[in-house]
Amino acid sequence: MPNRFVETSGFILLLFAIFGIFAVLFPVTAGQSFTVLYAYIVPVVAIIFSYAIFYFYAQRRNRRFARRLSQYVSCNDYQSALELLNQAIDGHPKTVWLQVERAIIVGLSGEMERFYALFAVLHDNKAFFKQHNCWRLIVQNDVFDLLATGCYPGTVNEKMKEKQSDRYLSIDSLLLHKTAQAYVDRDFKNVISAASTLYDMKPYFYTYFSAVILSKSYNETHDDEKSLFYKTAYSSNPLFVKLNGIQIGVASAS
Repeated sequence: MPNRFVETSGFILLLFAIFGIFAVLFPVTAGQSFTVLYAYIVPVVAIIFSYAIFYFYAQRRNRRFARRLSQYVSCNDYQSALELLNQAIDGHPKTVWLQVERAIIVGLSGEMERFYALFAVLHDNKAFFKQHNCWRLIVQNDVFDLLATGCYPGTVNEKMKEKQSDRYLSIDSLLLHKTAQAYVDRDFKNVISAASTLYDMKPYFYTYFSAVILSKSYNETHDDEKSLFYKTAYSSNPLFVKLNGIQIGVASAS
């Protein structure tokens, strides 16, 4: 992702280029004064055209960046994902959504203490709640709280009552929320449905969290065989040691 200075310079050059094109298309003829056309209309239209082109460029750039990041996450290559994000943040230090994305990746990698530190800083940032990915981070924070304390704040519940609430969350974040909320509501049918879908996803954190939830849910429904299966699954998860075997308010696995 090009840094902000390069992109700003490119925008200024684009603006002058478009202004030059309009100057060629609408030349001032001999004897014609510097009219309102050049004083107001042409500069405004040039700015609008430049902004529109830059906007579509930024959208395409962000989609390509998100696609690369998603590829790293699906492969559980969090080191490469964080290197990509840190490089982007160095070039765009005031872009908050990149910092939010970094905190999400840190959480997925299982670094709880660092995640909580990043979340605290971002949550105090006035621009945080204006970011498209802020609710994904909030759900992840609430899920960590459930693992660490056994309590799920469900901060996103109010947002879920709004129309088009799914636009606040990605599919995986929505599944995290549904799984956690159903678990604290002791709605084990919906727990098993949502958690089973989450378990099939590739990121280690999703398989760890869903396996913990499924193991405890099947234990509650007296299905000891499946409970043991998922207990074995989260115990062998690559994040088990990093997360210290944490499982719904229990500091270490038995």
